[in-house]
Amino acid sequence: DLLGCLEFCLRMTVRPAVAKTLIVLNCHAVYDTKVYKEISVILRDNDVRMHFVSPLDLNLSIRRRHPPVIGYSEEEVFTTSSLKYTFDGTRLRRYLQRPVGHTLAYLASHSGGVTFSTNYLTTGASNLKIASSVLGREVARLAHPTDCQLCDCMVDDEGEGKVLCQRCISTFDFITFQWNKFGAGQF
Repeated sequence: DLLGCLEFCLRMTVRPAVAKTLIVLNCHAVYDTKVYKEISVILRDNDVRMHFVSPLDLNLSIRRRHPPVIGYSEEEVFTTSSLKYTFDGTRLRRYLQRPVGHTLAYLASHSGGVTFSTNYLTTGASNLKIASSVLGREVARLAHPTDCQLCDCMVDDEGEGKVLCQRCISTFDFITFQWNKFGAGQF
């Protein structure tokens, strides 16, 4: 039950203005679209970046020979050549055949996370070191707090105070604008 696990994780105490990252390791596909709505709202409201690792078959729709696809994000594709300095996964992104109907893969993309295939992350896989290095690098690269967050003190189910930080809707600083508008910022 991913929804229950997610709610449990979000009840944990987290410092304000830090990155919240969730990595979902799944053994089978999740096609429940009802879960998609609820979880996408929870991820967005709590400013959580979700990554998804599952036994997916990821392919590119190009005829020429290419290295195996081990994962993807919203902007780029990761292959077994991703650790090379000359590799540019953004050019291959438009050729990716996204896994159809995988709810959690869509959630990972929409929350700003990555989706990886466990086919290359198992013991005995020839590209295990490359795949785990690329996955670790991408999770670490994306683990940064949002530039603008609004934090409020809320009461949880047990009556305790908890800080809830959400991503800003706009980067416009309304409080500073009002402060300066009425000349309060000038001495």
